[in-house]
Amino acid sequence: MKHNFHYVPILSSLKALLSHKQILENFLKESNECFPTNIRSFKDSECYKSNIFFKTNQNSNQIILYIDDFETSNPLGDCRKKQELCGVYYRIRNLHQKYKSKSRFTQLALIVKTDYLKKFGYGTVLEPLIRDLKKLENEGINVPNANGQLINFKGTISFLVSDN
Repeated sequence: MKHNFHYVPILSSLKALLSHKQILENFLKESNECFPTNIRSFKDSECYKSNIFFKTNQNSNQIILYIDDFETSNPLGDCRKKQELCGVYYRIRNLHQKYKSKSRFTQLALIVKTDYLKKFGYGTVLEPLIRDLKKLENEGINVPNANGQLINFKGTISFLVSDN
């Protein structure tokens, strides 16, 4: 029996998303906005301000990673738990709320049958995602701005959201 999963390369999809002029402009604006007296976002918190990665990479991608199981069949029927999948999704945290609140800005990173995840473990299944996230932290991605100049953006996970 063949066991597999599907991984959507996060580096390519981040680059494609940030290549849109309006998204890139908004990303740069939100990345540089800070409110010292109020906590309006993660960037205003002490946790962000004391993070070495975010201190040294001002325009970095703050990635929210979501992991959740779902069923593709009737959860009350005979096939319950037989077609259960685990999805790994992400959003760029440092975009304006009008983008973050739209589901189309939630990107699929990985999908796998829950049984395979249990059999092989998170380390094995998430390996390509982790490899790309390390590359994003260390090397970054190059995205052209409106003038055609390449801007290097690094990034890392700022939040991991999951249920049991």
